[in-house]
Amino acid sequence: MGIVAAGGASNKLKLYADDLPQIREHEPNDQEAVVIAATDDATPLPSGVWGQLLSRGDVDHYAFTARAGETIVFDLAARNIGSKADCVLTVVDEQGRLVASQNDFDGGQDPLLAFEAPADGRYAVRVSELFFNGSADHYYRLSMGRLPLVTACFPLSVPANSTSSVRLVGYNLPAGASVDVPAGERGSVSLDIDRARYRVRRELSVKIGPGPETVEAEPNDTADTATEITAPATAGGRIDALAGADGDVDLYRCKFKAGERWLIETEAASWVRPSTPRSTCSTARGNLCRGCCCRRPATATSRFAASIPRRPMPAWATGKRWN
Repeated sequence: MGIVAAGGASNKLKLYADDLPQIREHEPNDQEAVVIAATDDATPLPSGVWGQLLSRGDVDHYAFTARAGETIVFDLAARNIGSKADCVLTVVDEQGRLVASQNDFDGGQDPLLAFEAPADGRYAVRVSELFFNGSADHYYRLSMGRLPLVTACFPLSVPANSTSSVRLVGYNLPAGASVDVPAGERGSVSLDIDRARYRVRRELSVKIGPGPETVEAEPNDTADTATEITAPATAGGRIDALAGADGDVDLYRCKFKAGERWLIETEAASWVRPSTPRSTCSTARGNLCRGCCCRRPATATSRFAASIPRRPMPAWATGKRWN
């Protein structure tokens, strides 16, 4: 919006609308102990709080009440709405102990923190500036509450000329949350997410695959349980953070002919996903394929060629696991 007067038109400014109750911060709120102790001054959830870090070293605290096991989402916007602030979010408990912190998220400078309360009680979320800067231009909007927030989707590609169900990933989402995606012949397609039901930080899209699409089927951490694919094809998988001490790995089984040369490509971080894949190509006996570069970690978008051997592998390529 802007102002038009006899002298001309002003610069236009964006006006942000939200279905959350909007609150302005009130100072002083620099001390978490004071904010938490003020039992009549807890921030109602959900809320959208507008604040400023007006001077160097300024910090803002907002008290809230949470129950054990529930996830409170803190979604801060600063750089995305034209602010100079590079904000950090920190959650402390009633004793002032740090229980969660976040700076940046998903490749951007504005933090998102999903806090799972370890116990019933009062907590405070702190907003600070990474470099302790402050001015009238260091403003922010903090959306907080048990918000149903979509942060990603799975799988990242769908077959052409068909409608596929794509799973929504995030916080406080109902079980089985998904969206139907009608795909054309090529390129990519944006997800039509119900903004009245879910909150979304950015537009999500999936690629349209040129051939068959396969989604991993867990468990597939061993050669005996590897997901079957028929090349050429695309396989979509997820590295599960809860897989255990050894970490999650995904194995795929595919038939090749001796002497064939195949190109295998992995994509993850290039799609704004917080992972760097490591790919290996082996024979059915667990031996690395001759001539492939998969002994090195894959990059955000990684390609390597693998030759299917006609003869026994050299000594360096034997073994079931590689570091």
